[in-house]
Amino acid sequence: MKKKLQYGAGDRMCDLVENDYRVLIVMARLGMGLGFGDKTVGEVCLQGGVDVDTFSVIVRMILEGEYPSDSDIDKMSLSTLMAGLNRAHTYYLDHRLPEIRRQLIRAWGGSDNDLLRVMVNYFDEFVIDVRRHMQYEEEVFFPYVRELEKGSPVDQRRPDFSHDRQDPMIARLGEMRRLLVKYYPSRDTNDMNEVLLDLAICEQAMELHRNVENVLLPAKIARVERERKHTQ
Repeated sequence: MKKKLQYGAGDRMCDLVENDYRVLIVMARLGMGLGFGDKTVGEVCLQGGVDVDTFSVIVRMILEGEYPSDSDIDKMSLSTLMAGLNRAHTYYLDHRLPEIRRQLIRAWGGSDNDLLRVMVNYFDEFVIDVRRHMQYEEEVFFPYVRELEKGSPVDQRRPDFSHDRQDPMIARLGEMRRLLVKYYPSRDTNDMNEVLLDLAICEQAMELHRNVENVLLPAKIARVERERKHTQ
């Protein structure tokens, strides 16, 4: 049974990870490596060039459902949030999703049948949606945020950061898992169980991405915009 997450920058990072391994997802998205020994959360963040306040806000929100206070939003680093989102895009499109597709085909033993084609096509359509979603962000959202980071004036043509475009997309992963559980035609389930577990982990990781993108980023952007308008 996990203990309720209560920690500070002076606590050991290994204890935080041991308490809840979802911390590894946060660390990976922020570019933080392993092998940190008994270093504290603050030391590991400093070593990885990650803002410790931003790391702490993400961990509390993802693991405990604690939404950021006004003070948290003030302390968060916009550049750290953006670096994490950019890294997540590369991870999903270039590594995680292609690997799950390969595992799915391998679980069928390379056989060619109608059900396999249906499931692969379903997954490919999901990947197309993910790619389209992330491309839209990179072409519309991210350039605006980068201009804010540079200190540019607030653009009246700002994108709409309030609309959640990810819920239906992420739900497709859960639907795919349910279909595989119902219709996978084999008694040897070792390979397919790996696919199911990876789909579940990917769904959880994409929920993390969604929360950063739809909760933390808009809150920080709104705060920066208000401050910028006062100085224009």
